Amino acid sequence: HPAKTFTIFAEEQTKNTRDMKKAAIIIMALLALSLGMKAKSHMENPQTPETDVMETPTKKKLTGIWQMCRPNQEGKMEFLPQFKILCADGTFQNMLLVSRNFRFGMGATGKWKVKDNKLIEIIDSDSGNDFAGKTNAMPLTLSAHGNVMHIVWTRPATGEPVGEYYMRVPTRNQYLEGN
Repeated sequence: HPAKTFTIFAEEQTKNTRDMKKAAIIIMALLALSLGMKAKSHMENPQTPETDVMETPTKKKLTGIWQMCRPNQEGKMEFLPQFKILCADGTFQNMLLVSRNFRFGMGATGKWKVKDNKLIEIIDSDSGNDFAGKTNAMPLTLSAHGNVMHIVWTRPATGEPVGEYYMRVPTRNQYLEGN
């Protein structure tokens, strides 16, 4: 019976899709963990995050994987399990990894560009956050020889400015770098 055959086929496709998504999430989470460890070992902890500020950040200088960090009480950078991936093709992905439960969260996705010292993210409408379907232009400072990015965005609900620091994760990836 054709309808029953289609139903079985659709169920198999749904299961295959779920399995593929689970596998992709696990692979990305493992990648994020390993990249985070590399970022920690690669960079010396700068005492002040904004040293050697670059005059004009460019798309080429921003392309790559960035791990969120913040200065701790001693002024050294502390790494957080949040990543911003800026690809050479103009797409971006934000992701969060919670290691205690090995949970993985996909944040906003969309297109990005840099203009007038601002990182501009055009967020996909299906991103599922407050910025879904909007453009977010964030003032940007690139420092520490191009390895520390400081962005400021505005919380939509309150209008409160939020500053975030990211440290470049060293990588050699043709898709990210466009080589």
